[in-house]
Amino acid sequence: MTGIIFRVSYDKQGQKNYECENMVCCFFVTKEIIATNYIGFNKKNFVTKKPFKFTDFFIIIDDYVINLSDEELFEFPDKSLTLIKLKRPYDAEIHKLSEEFDQSDVLVSNDSFKPGLNPFPQLVFRNNKIVILSDSLDKFHVEKKGYVIDVRTITIDTDNIPDDPTGKQIIPRFKDAKSLILSFGGVLNGMHGSPVFNVTTNEIIGMLYWGKEDVPNKRIVDFWALSSVEIIKCLKKAGLKEKSKKNISFIEWLRGLFNKS
Repeated sequence: MTGIIFRVSYDKQGQKNYECENMVCCFFVTKEIIATNYIGFNKKNFVTKKPFKFTDFFIIIDDYVINLSDEELFEFPDKSLTLIKLKRPYDAEIHKLSEEFDQSDVLVSNDSFKPGLNPFPQLVFRNNKIVILSDSLDKFHVEKKGYVIDVRTITIDTDNIPDDPTGKQIIPRFKDAKSLILSFGGVLNGMHGSPVFNVTTNEIIGMLYWGKEDVPNKRIVDFWALSSVEIIKCLKKAGLKEKSKKNISFIEWLRGLFNKS
């Protein structure tokens, strides 16, 4: 269910000296749209890191290897969300996005990966393209369980703080982000961008994106998950999801016919 977006940086094709870097977790919201954390993946990442000359991006998810090239990216920095529209649909298991914001006290589970994950050391060049020799993430998955402590609308005003030109320091910029406060924490790397499930309904109710920090230990005390309600809104805003039609009763349908005549 949960995948990883990672970057391969290199100087020339075929060389053995390359850098493989795990960027962020991700997951399918439809068979051709993937959601991830904006802080971990956005258009700014496509600038090649020095001293390398070339950069390729890949998604490994549900045993698929997807080479990201000119896919459409829809970015919502104030919600810390990036939506990726793939070139074709994939035969993936799709979980329903919950339309309920208030998930107070709900039991939840999270599917993510071990911190510092770098499971893709075996790469080869074939016909001037990178090929991943090992694409299974099964042994790297980590499941966390807990509950929703609280639901909040979060704004972090950092407009007066400029971006770090080195990219080493992340400046969060969230505005009116409907969020779930979770009972568990961890290391952001390897977990952010991963889905949060309602254990009872198996619906996706959020995506890990930030949290309350324990600065000395570089850990998150309690994770924040962007509500699935916000993801649905962003899908609609990007034109990637039709607005759901309101169900009407048979009597209301007859009234509508009568009023038209």
